[in-house]
Amino acid sequence: MSQSFPHYPSILADMLPVLPLLYSNRPRSVHADAVRIASRLNPPLQVHGQPPQLSRGLFLVNHYGRPGFPSWWIGVALSSVIPTDIHWVMTAAWRFEQGFRAHVVTPFTRWLFARLARLYDFTTMPPMPPRPDEVRERAASIRQLVSLVQERTDILIGLAPEGDDSEQRALGTPPAGAGRVIRLLASKGLIPVPVGVYEAEGALHIRLGNPVQLPPPPPDRTQDDLHTAAFIMRAIAACLPEELRGEYA
Repeated sequence: MSQSFPHYPSILADMLPVLPLLYSNRPRSVHADAVRIASRLNPPLQVHGQPPQLSRGLFLVNHYGRPGFPSWWIGVALSSVIPTDIHWVMTAAWRFEQGFRAHVVTPFTRWLFARLARLYDFTTMPPMPPRPDEVRERAASIRQLVSLVQERTDILIGLAPEGDDSEQRALGTPPAGAGRVIRLLASKGLIPVPVGVYEAEGALHIRLGNPVQLPPPPPDRTQDDLHTAAFIMRAIAACLPEELRGEYA
């Protein structure tokens, strides 16, 4: 028997009031907009677990994906249940290697996402893995993010370590550097919180895990990136149904 999926309403109607503000310097609440968008989900979003009471947190979510699933619902789901605005780390563009989409869609989304990031106070990073000419841009984004974390007393960061959709819906391996970024942000006082987003029984689900403490770095510090990423991915896997845990089952 084939699995049934939720009906996802078009986000266009919800975004129309936002479009005139793309050139505005007035910030907008991602939580308020996410609550409004999620309210039209049928059946309703299924929430498991309680939002942690944190002033400085790092929400680490799987990048759930399948054909026909609008990936922005990952951010909508989490932002709708956390009462404080989340500062999301989002892709700088939808990348395509050739053809019409490479010449039109990629430049357009780079323009659009940069303005959405300014409107909602997000940080953009190049799609993963970064091309050789994007490594410097990614490093600049990380420095900007760390500076922001150091400046603010209260801040919640949202990040998908995998950095891209998994075609099989199950967890994929994060790209090189993901563990280092997580370790760096945690060293600034952000408490990691694993989150799982998935579809089951015809509904979209989100499961909030308990805050975790990163293990000490391994004796061989060159392995810390993989060590930290694997620890976090196992924590995220615990928030997902077993069939979606992939290699982290």
